[in-house]
Amino acid sequence: MRPLNIFRTFLLRRQGGNITLLAALCFPMIIGAVGAGIDFYYAYNVKMELQNAADAAALAAARPSVPDSEREDLAARIFFAETGHYHLIGKIELTVETAEDGSIIVGAKAAVKNRFAQLVGFRKIDLDICAIASQSFEKSEIAFVLDVSGSMRRWMDGEPRLNVLKRSAKNMIDILERHASASNRPAYAIVPFNMNVNIGTAMSAYVTQIKHPLFAGTQWAGCVLERAGDNANSDKYSAPATDGTGKWHAYIWPPEPNSTPWCTNESNGTMTGYKRVVNNPPGVYTAQTQGPNYNCVRHAITPLNENPFLARTAIDKLTAEYNMGTIIAPGVSWGMRVLSNAEPFTEGSADASKVHKIMVVLTDGEQTTEASSGSRYGCDWTRNTVSKYEFDPADFGLAGDPIVKYGPEDEFSPYGYIRDSDPFNSRPRSWRDVADDLYNVSIEACDYAKSAAGSGVEIFTIAVSNDAGPGTRTYDLLKNCASDEAHFFYAADSLALGAAFTKIADEVVNVHLTK
Repeated sequence: MRPLNIFRTFLLRRQGGNITLLAALCFPMIIGAVGAGIDFYYAYNVKMELQNAADAAALAAARPSVPDSEREDLAARIFFAETGHYHLIGKIELTVETAEDGSIIVGAKAAVKNRFAQLVGFRKIDLDICAIASQSFEKSEIAFVLDVSGSMRRWMDGEPRLNVLKRSAKNMIDILERHASASNRPAYAIVPFNMNVNIGTAMSAYVTQIKHPLFAGTQWAGCVLERAGDNANSDKYSAPATDGTGKWHAYIWPPEPNSTPWCTNESNGTMTGYKRVVNNPPGVYTAQTQGPNYNCVRHAITPLNENPFLARTAIDKLTAEYNMGTIIAPGVSWGMRVLSNAEPFTEGSADASKVHKIMVVLTDGEQTTEASSGSRYGCDWTRNTVSKYEFDPADFGLAGDPIVKYGPEDEFSPYGYIRDSDPFNSRPRSWRDVADDLYNVSIEACDYAKSAAGSGVEIFTIAVSNDAGPGTRTYDLLKNCASDEAHFFYAADSLALGAAFTKIADEVVNVHLTK
């Protein structure tokens, strides 16, 4: 006897005949009706899970970094990885299509088996799922702010870090170019930095003292000192200004005492010249050349342009040269300046609300002026053999105190001698204090770029290698410099570095669900 018939007989017997046969016959209908609610609720939850899986599959497959030939397979893998074990009749029918506009359409059909509603004739509930993900390419202006200091020569998985950087950055450009339209092209700027930035000799109209007497025997190479005080990171510029927002001073590493070999850039025994002046021939990018251009990064800024060939070429030409330290702040400040439309670089869009302004900042180690390593031991007590040593930062448009009689203990930076001259008015007493000054000025540069009126720069940061890994100040700095934690990447190896640039490319091209 079937279970239902047994149940009917039980009821008739249990009630001593007080229940009618009609009620007994209706009971399974009541059970089915109540149970149908449970079935529908279960089917609804299954549909939501399948919808979420379809959404995830469509979004993943629509990412710009995914080759067209792999989109359908990727969507299927993601979909089935996101689905669980359900009470289904048959298998899920999945379809993945790529529309003419590049949208990814993920469709799924399934049938959920009813447990209760089948008592009243409803064996299953059909589910029909659809998810559509599309790409929208907002007009973008991107500044690559890239560390080219000597540490980028160190090896990463069998090749120099700089080589991995160049390949990864060019791959990001390739991804963006595949999804750009003729009327909505991205623009790229390249801002190489070590301790300073080279704005290019073509920008001499915005620089003072490019004919300074200390350039005797050579010429200004294109680097600049940062302006004093609050204007160190500012984008404000006015040619006749007297409030510190005027021209940048030509970068000049001052002559240093010559009575011992410990100073970096020795003089000829006076304050008017150098013991030796070296000129780089064309195509030679060495930074450690004696004379006024000592430590000037020789790779100049490539201003914003919509020609991907120019951007790739500029990246290809980068070399990592031995130098006297790394400071992130000048790179970030000039990255922000090339993205704005204010002088000296005016290629940026004036309306930030219509353009996605992006900065990608990469470095591979701690900020330093190198003197903390003891490389200048003895320079801080030496004198010139002909006249007494004296450095006055005001002569170079810098803030800080004069250094008189003896040489500086620190290496020169675009802000001056930080430990000896105290341009930040922080009274540094140790190299730890100097590191604090570098941290603070770099954070201020990041904060200014993110909040400056008309700028609205979105900052991605990449910490490269264990030298900038967890526990280092640079790791902490880059996390705080980024627009948020999701904009920060740590790349300990070449695979992670390539993945970071790919992820940034995916973020630049907005992938979103349209259904």
